[in-house]
Amino acid sequence: MSILKFVNGCHRSLIQMQDYLLDEKKTIPEMTFGIGINRDYPAEQMSLVQKYYYAANLINPYKQIIFSFDRGIYLSSFEYFQISYEIGKCLLTDKRQLFGAIHLNDPEKVSIPAA
Repeated sequence: MSILKFVNGCHRSLIQMQDYLLDEKKTIPEMTFGIGINRDYPAEQMSLVQKYYYAANLINPYKQIIFSFDRGIYLSSFEYFQISYEIGKCLLTDKRQLFGAIHLNDPEKVSIPAA
């Protein structure tokens, strides 16, 4: 069964989470995305937005959302990306930002369709 999990109160800072998501042993740049944010500078941009717009309501700097596909589901890298991006769009109910990364078993074998 596929799992969608929400984690509040994560122990990593924004920059630590960014580093975790961008770990080259788990993903490649083409398998990352931002919604309302530049995927190249997510922690920096999120910190700035939080400082000016959400400082009074900020309890935790982010919410970690994990979607795991069920074993036995075999899709192309592009299909995993599309599904993850659409889940991200559905979860943004306001103007906040989202930074996502698709972690794969073997990022070196990922095939990205030509633009």
